[in-house]
Amino acid sequence: MTEATIIIAVYNHWNWLRVILDALGRQSVRDFEVVVADDGSKPEIGLNIEQLRPQLPFAIKHVWHEDRGWRKNIILNRAVEASCGKVIIFLDGDCVPHHRFVEDHLAAHRSCRAFSGRRAEIPAVVSAMAEAGEISTLPQLKRAFWSHFLATCRTHRPFRYVRLPLVGGKLLAKRRRHAILGCNFSIDRPLLLELNGFDERYLAPGWGEDSDVDLRLENMGVDVLVAGHNALVYHRCHKHFDLNYPENIALLGENRKCRVTRTPHGIIKEQR
Repeated sequence: MTEATIIIAVYNHWNWLRVILDALGRQSVRDFEVVVADDGSKPEIGLNIEQLRPQLPFAIKHVWHEDRGWRKNIILNRAVEASCGKVIIFLDGDCVPHHRFVEDHLAAHRSCRAFSGRRAEIPAVVSAMAEAGEISTLPQLKRAFWSHFLATCRTHRPFRYVRLPLVGGKLLAKRRRHAILGCNFSIDRPLLLELNGFDERYLAPGWGEDSDVDLRLENMGVDVLVAGHNALVYHRCHKHFDLNYPENIALLGENRKCRVTRTPHGIIKEQR
């Protein structure tokens, strides 16, 4: 069993996944595997993973199901089933990890069972370059960022891009509820299996996608450790969508009212 499994949720966007895989190949620790949780992408993703596989310094699996609309929670559960890491780290397919991303997640798990890192938005001009395939590696992304740094400072808080895990020898972290960032969080494998993974009734993004896991951790009495400037990812710049789907809100309300911890609609389907 490896120390960690990194599960990357993807739907098309190969140019971003290529940068992410390059960044994972440059991590400061190497005892991890990668599972690509593919929510129905076109064949390009699978073909490109196979071509790149011999060059990658880590084991990689590609878990896919057909495109029948947004079914991210379902494919995440299938990816969990295919994984073998002691700690499972979730990463979205448009978030490029810092080169000490895995190190930070594993370090946090010495004192917690669930951890959420932070994200910083990639400037629009740099994001467009990556989208167009002009950037394919983490060093190229960094160079593009610094070349547009002054313009970035006008619209972004540059301090968010800085990794500062320790101040005075202490982690910049705190425990709090409702803190999971779905594109960047980790959980001990036994704890995730105790929750029975993700609730597969959520068939739209937004409320419930990851906040349902956070709610069930709260119902279980488990706090999430949250660290600023730690386990950083750099997030693709894109417009924000309306994520307040009534169906999701109703399901989340139901799980809150019933104080659900282990969903019967998860990895293992159960009778209630």
